[in-house]
Amino acid sequence: MKLEEDKTMLDKILNFLNSIFNKGKTMLLTSGENAGVNKDVQIREIDNSFIDRIKTQEDGEEGRILELQRLYRSGKMQEIDIAKEDVIKLKELYKTQIEKTKISIANYKRKIMNVRKQLASNS
Repeated sequence: MKLEEDKTMLDKILNFLNSIFNKGKTMLLTSGENAGVNKDVQIREIDNSFIDRIKTQEDGEEGRILELQRLYRSGKMQEIDIAKEDVIKLKELYKTQIEKTKISIANYKRKIMNVRKQLASNS
């Protein structure tokens, strides 16, 4: 009986925190047993705008170029509307982002290969 009361109390706390921090978004926190999961808390959907709000703001030129990129991606700005110097800087930004992504993918592949080797040696 006490265990069930604790779980319902946890649900009430999670719902309260969800209502405070989420402000009506679709993020849902549930206790593990109610969701059929072994974890105590499961986050079903992450509000990307919240993550964006807590990120530190970039300074100066880099921040301006990142803002241009965001506007261009969202369709609010076209290449015609951007100065030639900024187009060049945007292309450089895209190149660096692509390189960082390639490095990240290579790191993940390495991790996957290591896990496969460990699984193969444990079998």
